[in-house]
Amino acid sequence: MHIDSAVVPFGDRLWWIDESWGAISVDPLSERPELRFIPLPRGSVLPDLEGVVFMRKLQRYRRMGESEGKMRYIEVSKKKPYVVSSFSLDDGGSSWTLDHEVAFTTIWDDEPLKEMPAIGAIDPLNSHVVYLVCG
Repeated sequence: MHIDSAVVPFGDRLWWIDESWGAISVDPLSERPELRFIPLPRGSVLPDLEGVVFMRKLQRYRRMGESEGKMRYIEVSKKKPYVVSSFSLDDGGSSWTLDHEVAFTTIWDDEPLKEMPAIGAIDPLNSHVVYLVCG
């Protein structure tokens, strides 16, 4: 795993994210802490890729965080129409459910994009809202 992002606290666990593969979590207060691995949703796992530059670029288009009391994973597709997909982790913490999927071109009609939109933030109070950065 290539972990170059901040630790995400969620529930009673701490989460370390690898945007190409998945997340490792642990309960830091447990007497016998056990690591738990959760792969990204099917179709999102990438082959073993090397390079800090690549991983930092990937972090712009994939993000994991909490919203409405659930762990969320958001990604933007690489090709036009730049589909924004939002997944939530089930209550058992073992699988992802696709909650929202929307083509960015249906949101953005003003002018053609010169590059794909990046994920700015996941709204912590409303799972229907993702802040995107364009340009």
